[in-house]
Formats: sequence, structure tokens, C-alpha cells
Amino acid sequence: MSLTSAGKQPGGSDECGAYALQCVLQSLDGQRATSIQGVKRLDPANVPSGYTVAVGRGEKEELHDLFYQASGVLELELEEQRARYAYAGSGMNAPSALATIAAQAGYRVREVVISSACKATYKELSVSNSGCRNLYTTEKALLTRIGVAVREREGFDPPPDGSLSLVLVRDGEHWVAVSGEELYDPATGGVEEWSRVADHPTDLTTTTDMTYDCTGLRITVALPS
Repeated sequence: MSLTSAGKQPGGSDECGAYALQCVLQSLDGQRATSIQGVKRLDPANVPSGYTVAVGRGEKEELHDLFYQASGVLELELEEQRARYAYAGSGMNAPSALATIAAQAGYRVREVVISSACKATYKELSVSNSGCRNLYTTEKALLTRIGVAVREREGFDPPPDGSLSLVLVRDGEHWVAVSGEELYDPATGGVEEWSRVADHPTDLTTTTDMTYDCTGLRITVALPS
């Protein structure tokens, strides 16, 4: 399946997940993606309630702008072993946010896969938002709300036919979109063919010699059955 670029994210922005999600959804079904007019986000003061606060799409607003409004940022302070869900500041786009937006838009989230190392890191991070425990437990609970189980598995498997994946790379700081043959990187805006790196089966390299470590977490999305 070919990937449709969502463009290049602004330099220094935290919108890679929103751009990668737009790429995945519009590549699966452009008409369905174009029709998305609103999704829901978290209330940072009540994270355990899930993604319940409506966010509408403005006139002529790009999908990635809507998705970023809904996903916000997950601030990670690894040395202090803290994490916080917020809608200001800097951080990554939470896996639960991207998966939930896809589900709200009528797509099917097939699975969320996490490596043992990523799971261990998330378990060490205490979430400072009220009513939360560690980051792994919080993300797992939020994903359970949309009927998605988190599976622990090592290695990298390309998405099956009819599916695309959001993959967390660069030590868990950057999202890209991956098909069975292509990779879209929001940092460059480009779509390139990928291949595995010899002796490093979880690394992907592209035709311009960019390398991506796919050992952390991935979200696989498809059209509804």
C-alpha cells in the first residue's frame, strides 16, 4: 500500500504524531479522512475519564492541526521519572491519543505492540496528572477504553496487508508512518522505500540512507471489517 505524505512538520514542533496519523488515515481511505470534522481529547485534570472533550475542525484546517489539538503533548522527564499529559509545553504525542483519534474517526485499531524495554521505561515514569499511576498503566487503561489490548512483543513486523502502522522511533521521541514497503517521516515530509538493516533486524533504512530504530512501540490501523 502506498503512503500519501501529510507534508513536513514545522521545524522544532511536537506534531510528528499528528502528521504521521494523517498520513496513515488518508492513505487507508482519503475520502473517509477528508470527512473528519471533529474528535475528542483528554481533560488533563481528569485523565482516567478518557478522551471525552470535543474538538472541532476549523474551516480549511488541515487534519494534522485537528489531530494535534486533540493529542496535545505527553511530557516525559526520564531523569526525574515523571510524565504529564498536557495541551501546552513540549513532548511527544501519546500513543493512546493517536489510537483513540483513529478509532473515533471510524478506523480499526488492530493492535498496539510494545517492546519489553519500552514497557519497563513507561512503568518507571510516574504520571503527575491526578488519578494516574505509572505511564504504562495509564496508557493501557486509556487504550482499553477503545477496546485495544497492548501486546508485548520483541522485534519489528511490517503491517499486514490492508494495514498501516504508526511507529515510535529515535528513542521514543518521534513518530513515523510505515507500510509494507514505504516509510513517511514528518520531519522531512518525504515518503521513501525501506529495507531492513543487515545484523539489525529492528532497524529500517531508506533510499536516502536514513535509519530508523523500530524497537519501541507501534500502532497498527486498518479500515473497519
